[in-house]
Amino acid sequence: MKIAHRFSLTILIGLLLFGCGDKTAGIEGKIIDGKGKPLSGVFIIFKPVKLTQGYEHFETKTGADGSFHLTGVSPSSDYVMTFLSDKWSTRVHKKVKTLKAGENLVLSAPIQIRFQQQIKDGTVIDTKTGMQWLIYPASDITATNVISTVKGIKEAGFTDWRLPSKKDLTDLEENPALVKKTCCVWVAEINSEIAEWNFYGEEDHELWISRKEAPENRIVVVRDMTPSPVLPPVPPVVKP
Repeated sequence: MKIAHRFSLTILIGLLLFGCGDKTAGIEGKIIDGKGKPLSGVFIIFKPVKLTQGYEHFETKTGADGSFHLTGVSPSSDYVMTFLSDKWSTRVHKKVKTLKAGENLVLSAPIQIRFQQQIKDGTVIDTKTGMQWLIYPASDITATNVISTVKGIKEAGFTDWRLPSKKDLTDLEENPALVKKTCCVWVAEINSEIAEWNFYGEEDHELWISRKEAPENRIVVVRDMTPSPVLPPVPPVVKP
């Protein structure tokens, strides 16, 4: 009887332990750029909003398809996700709440990182429009010398910088309803020699916080990273 009782007790303890299952949770999702293309090799850092011993810090990395899957996080807990590449940084972050122990949270929508501040040169790449932006420090700039000054800029190894057009600035607006207008940037239409002030700004935008320069001491410039292809020459018309 004693042996049978001990055997039954052992089974009961085992069932209780098995029923408890894993004491951790999981999370998975995908990271894309401004055009919806997957971003591979992105480091994701998970920091708990409320520190719990044993669950202080977690990291993972996206695969070739932009997806990630992390296990071992604290269940039913709030985490803030931040993102970093070996080539660029971003202020994009996302707050998530994990599910119960043993359950896996699948993010319903991909996390989009549109603007990427380049670690090497400080420029900001807009992956949606294919434009590269730069805040160039300058002083004593006026409407008469700003365009000639821009033509001499050779930052990041490029010489095709230009002033943004009004459309370029509008294209930056991810949510026009939330745009906060501030002062100011020089703008000029493409191939125009006439520059003017334009009021623009957006709170917490990747471009405007990439370099802290006062409006009177900066020129915001842009270049197209995907130039139009050169058309083949038109063959001469042979007259009969």
